[in-house]
Amino acid sequence: MKKLYVSLLVLFGVNTFSFSQTVVPYVVGGPIGNGSLLLFQSGGANTAIQENFGLNLSGESTKPVKIFNSSLLVGYASSGADFGINNVMVNGNIGIGTSTPHAVLDVGKTLNPGDLGSVLARLSEGNTIGVGTYLGVTGYSTQISSTDQSANNVKSFAIEHSFYGVTNSSINFFRGGNTLGGSIAFNTNDNTEKMRISYNGNVGIGITNPQEKLAVNGTIHSSEVIVDKLGWSDYVFKKDYQLPSLNDVKNYIDQNQHLPDMPSEKEVIANGIKIGDMNEKLLKKIEELTLYMIELKSANEALTERVKTLEQK
Repeated sequence: MKKLYVSLLVLFGVNTFSFSQTVVPYVVGGPIGNGSLLLFQSGGANTAIQENFGLNLSGESTKPVKIFNSSLLVGYASSGADFGINNVMVNGNIGIGTSTPHAVLDVGKTLNPGDLGSVLARLSEGNTIGVGTYLGVTGYSTQISSTDQSANNVKSFAIEHSFYGVTNSSINFFRGGNTLGGSIAFNTNDNTEKMRISYNGNVGIGITNPQEKLAVNGTIHSSEVIVDKLGWSDYVFKKDYQLPSLNDVKNYIDQNQHLPDMPSEKEVIANGIKIGDMNEKLLKKIEELTLYMIELKSANEALTERVKTLEQK
């Protein structure tokens, strides 16, 4: 009977029990908190352990208990939302809201969207306001809504932090398009999404549908950024490189209002820039400018020599 006593404590988590029956074939344990726990047989003193028992606690009406083989089922024959309904221990697994637990502790009640399924812990401050101050699991939906037709935005569960009855932060789990394809979002402040990890590993900060491995809607502050490149613009200095004439560059600028091989303002506004590619293009222009300056210096030196020769004559 000690095992039964422990099982009932685990299943119920109740602090106060008291007698209200005089049938005492099975009394378990003695005082619990300010009262006692009483089990009594419903079928007489000689009923075998596999038969039904009644559980009486704190003056409530008798709640049925059924013990069979390695299972303990509480609330087996009752209906409604009474204390202990559908609590069960089967082969060492404890089920709350389910008669077929699949884990050591299985809170298996099916939740409607927005239902708080379980609370992991509570704090005293603000706990008397609304639903209180807690960390808990809330159930949501599995189907797309009329306002959002994307399965990637169907939130199934959330681990939520409520403070004074208000959810201010949470970790949210989205189902995705199939049994695979789920994603995770992180909400802060007023439970507004701030970051998401998509099914494909893309991370968005301030972006709910990131198309790159890291997409940020805001300023990035870093001590260093390393960009991998497969090539660089030093080919400009090779002898077979055809340096555009300055006249050709001038004509291109007159027609397009930007340098050759560089994106236009319209393109940058529409598509942004790639830092690695842009640095390569800028270096190419610097290298071309260097070659132009070398040519001008050579031409200037030749002209200076001609002037000296003319002066001597």
